[in-house]
Amino acid sequence: MARDIKSVVNFDNIKRLVNITPVDEIGEDTGITIGYDNLVNQLNINTNEDMLTTRIYVSGENELSVARVNFGSDIVDDLSYKVNAKDSNGKRIYVSDDFAERYNIFVDYRENLRDRYI
Repeated sequence: MARDIKSVVNFDNIKRLVNITPVDEIGEDTGITIGYDNLVNQLNINTNEDMLTTRIYVSGENELSVARVNFGSDIVDDLSYKVNAKDSNGKRIYVSDDFAERYNIFVDYRENLRDRYI
C-alpha cells in the first residue's frame, strides 16, 4: 500500500496511531550514495530506545532491487523489538498482548510464504 501511495507508513504503538507521510516530505536528498566503490570506514549510530525500529530502504545501481524476494517491496523493516519488548514484570512495554500476538502471527505467516513467493 505505502508504495502505491508513495508514502511511508509508521505505526505509533504508544499512541496506537498509524501515521502516513508522503515520501517527498521525509528527509533531504543529499546526493550521497554508499556503494562498493566507496565503502564506509566508520559508522556511528545514536539510538533512542523509545523510538527504536529498524527500516532499511534498499536500492542499487541499474534498478537492482530486493523487491523480488521481499513481497514486492524495497523496504525491509523489523518491528520485533517494539512488539516483543517486556518490562521486568513480563508486561509488554509498547503494544498490547493482542497486537503482539496478531503481529507475530502475520510475520510467521508471511515468512512461511516466502519460498512460494520467490
